[in-house]
Amino acid sequence: MFFKEDNYSLESINSASCYLKGFFKEISKFKDQNFSIIGVAGSVTTNVSVLKSMKKFEEDKIDNFNLTYTNLKDNLNLFLSLSLKERENIIGLEANRADVIISGNIILLTILDLLKKNSLIVSTKDNLEGAMVLNI
Repeated sequence: MFFKEDNYSLESINSASCYLKGFFKEISKFKDQNFSIIGVAGSVTTNVSVLKSMKKFEEDKIDNFNLTYTNLKDNLNLFLSLSLKERENIIGLEANRADVIISGNIILLTILDLLKKNSLIVSTKDNLEGAMVLNI
């Protein structure tokens, strides 16, 4: 929709971010509340893997990691500096995620902006496990 043919211009990134702010505008009502954001799977765990240059997924080094806005921004800048083919070779980034990781980071950064948070806690547990905990 925004990044046709791997075009990550500043204009297309800003357009995507603006669209996402509108899409997620309802969550901004929570911005003044005291809570932690928990991120699961996909882009969240991948960012930690890249930060730690993990050749294989190590749950114990990813779970409960405090992933900061700066970490996400630094990784985004790394991803933007490389072609798709080059991103496929980043240690910690599965090749099949190289085409979606930039969008994932833009989404995460936008959510943190809307909620006025500077980090999120990474969980290797998925939503099913979360639902089970809520019902105990």
